[in-house]
Amino acid sequence: MTIASSFFDNTLITQITSPAILDATNVYFGGLDATPLPQVFGVQRSSMTLVKTIGAATTVRTMPSWRINTDTYLYLGSDAVASQAHLYKMDITTGVVNQNNLTPTHSVTAPTTLINDKLHVGDQGGFMHGVDAISAGFTNTAGWPYQDSVNHPTFTGSISAMAYVDPATNNVYFGDVDGHFYVLTPAGVPLTASWPIKPTSDTFQNGALYVPSTGTIAAGTNNGKFFLIHQASHLVYFTYDFGAGVAISNIAFSSPQNVYLVGTSTGRLYYVTAR
Repeated sequence: MTIASSFFDNTLITQITSPAILDATNVYFGGLDATPLPQVFGVQRSSMTLVKTIGAATTVRTMPSWRINTDTYLYLGSDAVASQAHLYKMDITTGVVNQNNLTPTHSVTAPTTLINDKLHVGDQGGFMHGVDAISAGFTNTAGWPYQDSVNHPTFTGSISAMAYVDPATNNVYFGDVDGHFYVLTPAGVPLTASWPIKPTSDTFQNGALYVPSTGTIAAGTNNGKFFLIHQASHLVYFTYDFGAGVAISNIAFSSPQNVYLVGTSTGRLYYVTAR
């Protein structure tokens, strides 16, 4: 393995606070400037120069999503200060905050998901937001945000996992801090009365996956558990334990080989045969 000899170093940036995302020319990420105040920075990939700086009210920690519609837009969430967090739509082309959704009252640290012009992201109070990403109001659509008031009446169901959205149905899949797993319809309600289920007490901190051809949900935890769940019956029909303290970092499905590719925090990629 080789490491590139060039790197980005700029005294105007004192801390990088979020994962980065790339477009054809730049790298974008949340951080703190020299003040230090929260910003979103854009660094040109070829020259390694700082080309964009957009101010944020509070620190940005989410993995952003982006889309192009004449201009390029980034979608991000931020920390809550005095019970106020932010969901931002930032116009990277013009370098301004285009929209600011003030619905969240808890920090938004989960990665964002942008599918079919709808932004989904969970927050630390257990709310899953569903925002119309292209409307002038940039507001939650009817039924959103969703919060599990039965299992978490005091807003303790923190969501740090990226939501998986089935592009065909717009159903939303995610887990929470103490092992509940949810499937919501586009209207922001559980798919059936059987959801959520609770197959574990571990945290679902990474994205899940739904495979329509088999009707199977794959999900992993921060403590080594990998589950295959039959969506129609809501039953876990396969479990594999990669070991205590091993986080499932990502899951993909290879249809030709009929296997799940499971990445872990140990740096290993496992092939799990579909069942």
